[in-house]
Amino acid sequence: MIRERRYSKKNSKFNFYPQAGGLIFNIFQGGCRDIMPIIKSAIKKVRKDKKRTAVNGLYVKAYLGTLKKIKRGGGDVKKLISLFYSQIDKAIKHKVIHKNKGMRLKSRISKKLSAKKK
Repeated sequence: MIRERRYSKKNSKFNFYPQAGGLIFNIFQGGCRDIMPIIKSAIKKVRKDKKRTAVNGLYVKAYLGTLKKIKRGGGDVKKLISLFYSQIDKAIKHKVIHKNKGMRLKSRISKKLSAKKK
């Protein structure tokens, strides 16, 4: 568990509720992302996590965008499917999604396309 900085009652993002055990963060004014850890390694971890989340999001956006194009139809479907498969494989390789989820996505697309052909 990461130790976090304590805030005073005067801070506008916090409300004091004695029945709940003290300060409670007001989630409607920015969420829990404003709380910074105290420990130096935890601060570095927060910084690394932001970068990694951004990179992982790129992999997910790539295959979701291709998936939308495939579902809409039109264009060269075979090229889109091969692109989709390669994007899924890259996401699996970089451990953005689990291997089983990637296989499940591929099989669902292949089932839908085989149903359209019939």
